[in-house]
Amino acid sequence: MLDANPGAMQLPLLSEVLVNLSSAKIHLYLGASSEPLASSGTAPGHLASEHLRPGLASFEGSGPSPSSNGETSQLCANLSAASLSNVAVPAAYATGGSSACSEGYGVARSLLDLLVGGCTVSGDELVSPTQPDQADPQAPPAGAGAPYKLTQSGAGHAVTGCRDKNNAQVTLATCLNAAAFSSAYRLETDRVIIK
Repeated sequence: MLDANPGAMQLPLLSEVLVNLSSAKIHLYLGASSEPLASSGTAPGHLASEHLRPGLASFEGSGPSPSSNGETSQLCANLSAASLSNVAVPAAYATGGSSACSEGYGVARSLLDLLVGGCTVSGDELVSPTQPDQADPQAPPAGAGAPYKLTQSGAGHAVTGCRDKNNAQVTLATCLNAAAFSSAYRLETDRVIIK
């Protein structure tokens, strides 16, 4: 088992755009270790051109607990509001998409806009309107600090403002860098080799 905390990391979330995570904690059940397979040109295995060190052993994978108690590997972290503002609303939930939110998010809107404004499809609430509940300890605080409240305006529900814990208006860019949303993920990996 691997336990690591706290730390900062980046993760692609619903896109190729990396999202910054702070206060990350990982609880990972590791599989058996062995030498990676050599490839004859197709999967599985590694090509000679990858220059793996002879005798290198790594974990074959990770995931659910090998015991019968059903525990899973987990990553808990705080998602940066600034990073979420750089991830586009998934096309399916944007106006004209197959499951378009009734809130009317255009393709230029961000995942942050959707998270703060919520998403209702055919009368069912898929995402409840959510405010940041954490702060990045490495970022300078905005105003008096967290918790922050993001405000939206316009028909497209764009996040356009921020208030600090004293309800004072603060600079949006500073607020987005400091504000974060708590999150948790279940993990499972195949062999990972860091070169």
